Amino acid sequence: MRCLIKMILTILILLSIAAVNCYASDKLYTAYNIWKWGGYNNAFINFKGGRSMIPAGTEIKDRPLIFENQPYNNNQLHPQHVLYKTLPDNKNHRIHFVLRHHRKKTIKDYMGYTFTPKNFEELTVGMTEAEIDAIKKGVIVDGMGKEAVLICYGYPIERHTRSLDSNVWIYYMNARTQKRIQFNSKGRTGPEIATMETKSQQTVMETDLETENQGANTDFEKKFMLLQKLLDKNLITQEEYDKKKAVLLEDL
Repeated sequence: MRCLIKMILTILILLSIAAVNCYASDKLYTAYNIWKWGGYNNAFINFKGGRSMIPAGTEIKDRPLIFENQPYNNNQLHPQHVLYKTLPDNKNHRIHFVLRHHRKKTIKDYMGYTFTPKNFEELTVGMTEAEIDAIKKGVIVDGMGKEAVLICYGYPIERHTRSLDSNVWIYYMNARTQKRIQFNSKGRTGPEIATMETKSQQTVMETDLETENQGANTDFEKKFMLLQKLLDKNLITQEEYDKKKAVLLEDL
């Protein structure tokens, strides 16, 4: 009986060690730039007015801790929040979840949005150098795709942007100021490039057509003047002149 108990305990210990090793190797990173408030507070609403930011792709130490339905107290701004620590600085951060800003979403939904097993290089695979540079600087520039905007600014606020399929995303820069991100038909920030190209091509076609018409008119005038000279010199009859003139007019 004692041998059986020892065997069971040994198996449980081995399983525990394997679980710890597996857990330790499962790294997490920030999925987008997170702007910092005073102290070590942040928010999932991600106000962009902070003086500094935690860059996308920053490694997280251990697993973030979720605190749901916590009572209010003097040291806590909001009842729901997440505690996490960044590497390599080993700094603590608390990120708040404000219910009124996140319709039909939960703090666990935002955990999935905010932390990822992908590092920065994996997050930005396939993006242009301009997009990657903008993400590192925490700015939005023309030509950024939606995925790049998500990594740069995080998720837009559901109160004003109900779907990521929308061509307009709304972000908060601070408690009073919003920023509107407009996407064109290509799904990128900036002017409607496709429309501009179409208009340019149309202008070129119209210019070519006008040039061609001008050339045709000049050719007609030369032939008509030659026909008139032949008639004036009595080299052709009036009847022949009228017939040739009729043919020229038909061709025009």
